[in-house]
Amino acid sequence: MDIHPAQWIQIVGLSGCGKTTVLRILTAFERPAAGTILWNGTPLENVPGPVLKSSVIHVAQTPAMVAATVHTNLHLSFGFRNHRGRPRPSAEQLRHLLGQMGMEMGYVLTMIFRVRHPAPVLAFYGVMIFSAAWIVRARISNRTVAFFLPTLASMLALYMFITYAMTALDVGVRPWWRPQYFLTLGGMVIGNSMNAVAIALERFFDFALTKLSLFAWRRRRPALATPLESVLLLS
Repeated sequence: MDIHPAQWIQIVGLSGCGKTTVLRILTAFERPAAGTILWNGTPLENVPGPVLKSSVIHVAQTPAMVAATVHTNLHLSFGFRNHRGRPRPSAEQLRHLLGQMGMEMGYVLTMIFRVRHPAPVLAFYGVMIFSAAWIVRARISNRTVAFFLPTLASMLALYMFITYAMTALDVGVRPWWRPQYFLTLGGMVIGNSMNAVAIALERFFDFALTKLSLFAWRRRRPALATPLESVLLLS
């Protein structure tokens, strides 16, 4: 198989058939058991690592970082042989660049992840839930019913309980409020349920308005109420 510049190649197959292994071999993360891979006419094993890594990129399905700070991860490339002569950016320069990329939240999470008390973790999670409830509120077209506070209260109670159950009972984290787990799993709970909450509220208001309209029709036009209700139910 030949792969040319600017060419798109799609590798498909069942789970476990070796798709990821092929990609890892092409990027020299693994060596093939047989055969030869040429990169620009040169056997892959003879291509210098820094040259290959600067030209061939493997984007994994699940991105991973070294178990360290964001600054440490960003400084890793300056340890490579072909980058050792370049000056390393300072912490202030990295903070400025990350701020331009909208990653200031990473610094907040870094501070939260270092806390040793559940109060700041629960407070931060409460802010996350409040933001989610506000987004849900913006998606609902009905403005005649004050539903935000009841929705926020139910989301706070339910999300706190679900996240506690996941960390303490399912995953078995000790302590259960450990921010690396509690906030991460809580964010997954919020993200996966926001659309469901918004759709449920929208459907509820539509259903309630329909019932109120039918109730008004029964009082004013009893003879037309039953046919109208049948049409609405069929629709």
